[in-house]
Amino acid sequence: MIKPRKQKKIKQSAKTPPTEISRTPQSIYIRCLLNAIDEEKIRIDLEHDRLTISAANENEILIKKIKVPSGSYISNKKFHEGMLEIFIERQL
Repeated sequence: MIKPRKQKKIKQSAKTPPTEISRTPQSIYIRCLLNAIDEEKIRIDLEHDRLTISAANENEILIKKIKVPSGSYISNKKFHEGMLEIFIERQL
């Protein structure tokens, strides 16, 4: 009797996407390059003092964590042609 082989799970490590961050006393502007990622596959979480951007496609997982001031909020975000832009306002 031939036993079927167990499929090996391929563990995929997350990569950090290219990111630009500009800060002013009132706001933070973030540009994150997410080529070959569908907008539906992008997740943005802001908890306490940490912004996490995560995205995935069939080939890779991308994660970027950014420290932000506590009490900040996302005032605007847009995704166009592989570029994610996030505007964060600081509560003064």
